Amino acid sequence: MLRTALQQSGRLLSDSLVAPRAACAVQSRYGSSVALPSNEPGFFASLFGAPANSAPSMREPLTGVETPPEVTYDKAPVTEMTTLSNGVRIVSENTPGPTATVGVYIDVGSKYENPQNGGVTHFLERTAFKDTAHRTHLSFTREAEAIGANFMAAGGREQMSYTATGIKTNLPQLVELLADTALYSKFTPYNVQIELAAMARELKAEAKPELLVNEWLHQVAYKGGLGQSYLWNGSALDPEIIVDFVEANHTGPRVVIAASGVEHKALVGLSERLFADLPATAGQPAVPSQYEGGDHRVNYPQAFTQVLLGFEVAGGWRDVKNSIAMSVMVTLMGGGSSFSAGGPGKGMHSRLYTRVLQRYGWMEECTMFQSIHNDTGLAGIAASCSAGKAPEMLEIVQKELRAIATKGAIGEAELERAKKSTVSNVLMALESSGVVCDDMGRQILTFGQRISVEDMKSTIEKITANDIAACAAAMLKSKPTLVSVGPEALSLPPYAEVCKAFA
Repeated sequence: MLRTALQQSGRLLSDSLVAPRAACAVQSRYGSSVALPSNEPGFFASLFGAPANSAPSMREPLTGVETPPEVTYDKAPVTEMTTLSNGVRIVSENTPGPTATVGVYIDVGSKYENPQNGGVTHFLERTAFKDTAHRTHLSFTREAEAIGANFMAAGGREQMSYTATGIKTNLPQLVELLADTALYSKFTPYNVQIELAAMARELKAEAKPELLVNEWLHQVAYKGGLGQSYLWNGSALDPEIIVDFVEANHTGPRVVIAASGVEHKALVGLSERLFADLPATAGQPAVPSQYEGGDHRVNYPQAFTQVLLGFEVAGGWRDVKNSIAMSVMVTLMGGGSSFSAGGPGKGMHSRLYTRVLQRYGWMEECTMFQSIHNDTGLAGIAASCSAGKAPEMLEIVQKELRAIATKGAIGEAELERAKKSTVSNVLMALESSGVVCDDMGRQILTFGQRISVEDMKSTIEKITANDIAACAAAMLKSKPTLVSVGPEALSLPPYAEVCKAFA
């Protein structure tokens, strides 16, 4: 898929790929380009009068060693999908390489919780790959170590995933271990209390305002499901509550088995045997979410004052063109910190870097963020500054958001740079088999199909400056969500004035 996309993009990366490839071909036959020839003594040999080096010259080809042929593929891997009778969807792409990544993706998260089971998704993420109906935590760990596999669980507000990466030949073990933890995790009163006590200690240690701004941003912005905290809220979870939540939400139509680097037929055969018992019901509905916006300020003694100013991205991921335009806008706005832009040259040409960080030395950070969900999302600017400048910083952030929403304010050069950078980021990310697997699993849950790289690239290239301005203008019509933390959080202008700035 990546090969096809690059071919369609002409010589986008050809100049940067040809020379390194040629260099690799040379270096496979020559040990080094700086070693001394065999008839010249080395430094210590000359110093102590030793004979000249008798080793073979590293400037000459080694005899009897042939350069291996370049590996080529006739066609790009194809995404294949099968739906089982109970609604479980199986999607795969046989990417080249010795490893495979497999994931179980479930349409469940904190927006499906209620006051009685609040934080259960967080609990399930923490207890993944431990005791199950068939294994103890120790035996699970031993089996994973025996096959050299890496397991990971990730929860969120709308989706949860259990993933494993290992050698392709160990596919049956990978799928079986994932099914065991996703479907048959064991919850005893003792184990639940032990995990809740550990979670309480961790949350207390991490309960610093600067680490909770994203949670507060969602809680202020949304009323309902998306406004519920993902973190455990201290609710009295017990085995019965946890099992009820799993049985109500882990149903066939809400489960996707995704894998990269595997044969589709083999994955289907394994999944049929392991996931056939899932019920074909729709499962528990999510708590409805409504964007409202609002203001949350925390006076906290730290060196800098942090400000997050966000707005609603209506339509979320399912408004494909708008969400892609938003991704290009985030790249165009860019930003970073005053200390480092993330690497040599990275972000140096973005709007927030050239128009903000390079002009105002007292600003420590200024970057655009987005947190997109299925049907809605948040986007805005996060900034921080030293003492005495918080009100001015907020004014600058407001000015930059209004500027990007103004027609004719985006130059052709910066737009093309942002679009090419977005395409490059997508292509480079999809070189990882883990990202390919995650992309398939989450796209099937969100769209019911996978948008190809070619279609994604084509949509990005068609984005115009007017599309970006229209996307920003629509976003700024919603009520602002303002979260601020630091010694000057309470000295910022009133929320009514912030709303008036975008009226």
